[in-house]
Amino acid sequence: MAEGALPDVEAGLVSFLLAQASITTLVSTRVFFGVPRNSPTLPLIVVQRVGGGDDVSEAAIDNAVVTLHCWGRSKLEALTVTNTVRTSLRSIRRVTVHNGVALYGIPIIDSVVWSPDPQDDTPRYILTARVTAAVAE
Repeated sequence: MAEGALPDVEAGLVSFLLAQASITTLVSTRVFFGVPRNSPTLPLIVVQRVGGGDDVSEAAIDNAVVTLHCWGRSKLEALTVTNTVRTSLRSIRRVTVHNGVALYGIPIIDSVVWSPDPQDDTPRYILTARVTAAVAE
């Protein structure tokens, strides 16, 4: 990877979530970058970068803003997934995931938003988090 290159924060976050037994117990391996087409199996989690950018220091640190969409078959199931994701994110204190991304801490920066799908009312909560990450050395 080129010097000063920023990490793939979304892939790092997906890898982290899939390494958490508490997450996979609920969603199996259904952590994606977008909602799968053709009747996706619920519950599932979607990780999407929505903003952020370089840290002002000399190091190649990314301060990404990411949304985590926690889908369920019911409001309670979506909330259970949401609370489990929040707990997992709070546990991060510099962890390196298999694709070479070092995650340093992930605070939830907005409130948790109840946002059922506007087309079919499928239950969903959305978390917005700031992900501080770098390429692992």
